Amino acid sequence: MNPRYAILMAAAIITSGCTHLRTFKTYDDINTVSKDRKGQVILVDGRAYDGRDFHLADDSTHWRDLNTNKAQSISTSQIREISIKKSGRGAWEGFGLGLASGAALGAVIGLGSGSDPEDASLVFGASAGEKALGYGIVFGAGGGLVGLAAGASTGSKDKFVLQEKKTGSQ
Repeated sequence: MNPRYAILMAAAIITSGCTHLRTFKTYDDINTVSKDRKGQVILVDGRAYDGRDFHLADDSTHWRDLNTNKAQSISTSQIREISIKKSGRGAWEGFGLGLASGAALGAVIGLGSGSDPEDASLVFGASAGEKALGYGIVFGAGGGLVGLAAGASTGSKDKFVLQEKKTGSQ
């Protein structure tokens, strides 16, 4: 594989973010997670609203609109799902994913470059294994830092499904 494509694939994976489907027993479970956090509510008709501080009750759901900071309200029965963004957890997940993919990419490049010839007049000759270790450490550290920044920016999302999406003619 061309290293350029491998780097692009790693970047796409790192910046994609993680979504976790969460179950809940009561709306208080969602209210606890969403307090002081940004998120998105998606209605059964497909419309989506970005907001923060979501509060769900049996009859209605309230939040603050991210753009206008105005209070919004809608019937809870009209909501299909709510996603809550967690930047801190996203940073750690991004770091781990970036570290692992960067180290793997570095190891592959190091092994692929082969060992230096023994008769070469190099001051630092290295075997393919040593190169794999060295490149793995360098690329892993770089991938971890990129993943940390991308994960904090993209965030990890907790997704709560209130109603399943209807398909076909249902």
